[in-house]
Amino acid sequence: MIRRTTTLQHFLFHILSILFGLIFVVPIIWSLIASFRPENLVFAGLSPLSIKALIPLPFTMKNFIGVFTNDVFSSALVNTLVVAAVTVVCGVIINAAAGFAFATINFVGKGILFSIVLSSFLMPPDVLVIPTYNLVDSLGLIDTRIALILPVVGNGMVIFMFIQFFSQVPKALREAALIDGASSLQVLSKIYLPLTLPTMIGASLILFLAQWEAFLWPLVVSRSIENGMIQIALSTFTQQYGTLWGMKLAAASLLCFIPLILLMPLQRYYIASVVGTALKE
Repeated sequence: MIRRTTTLQHFLFHILSILFGLIFVVPIIWSLIASFRPENLVFAGLSPLSIKALIPLPFTMKNFIGVFTNDVFSSALVNTLVVAAVTVVCGVIINAAAGFAFATINFVGKGILFSIVLSSFLMPPDVLVIPTYNLVDSLGLIDTRIALILPVVGNGMVIFMFIQFFSQVPKALREAALIDGASSLQVLSKIYLPLTLPTMIGASLILFLAQWEAFLWPLVVSRSIENGMIQIALSTFTQQYGTLWGMKLAAASLLCFIPLILLMPLQRYYIASVVGTALKE
């Protein structure tokens, strides 16, 4: 009797899990399917609701062609990829160096700086928009790619990930390298970094997604088409007399699936890095 009850509980649990999963997945599937329909049939099958809402008939690629031929969106897509790539490369180097310093070097004010790092990723980013804007403006960097990159390069969460990993590396490795005449930079680049593949991949994904999903900061600091970001460029498809829903859904689908292309093959490294940050032996 107990075994039957347990089996029934597992069955009901899986059914509920599937139902809750569908609640989140079906709207995404619908938006993707609707992006392959003509503009006048985007909302076909929704009122009244029918299975036709999930069938891309008649099928057309016109919306995706329109997205890629839209000068504002295509320029923003290229700019976002460039900004994200530079942010990832620079961010991994800078944050790894900071994590190495916190994990292996004792210096004056270390505890205070570490507290600032912890508080930086616990604080809502929107709170820092105004002081960051004033700083960037004083440097004359408004409406430049540098203004988009600099505030995101230093990431408290990424620094904390590297601190957690580097603190688990045996100190004997560093001491032996220093005795042999290696500098701290050589110890970091030749001993510590080669051991941090999961952490580096997880850090890269965090930095990439931070730029890919950025909205408020690019909205404030970017003014030209050349320095636009994709989240802002979505407004291109909302015009004076209506919204081009087919093209807007096509663009939104691209914004969702491009990160998935990166996340799916690298998810085990990302999970390993996050778990490694939470758990420390």
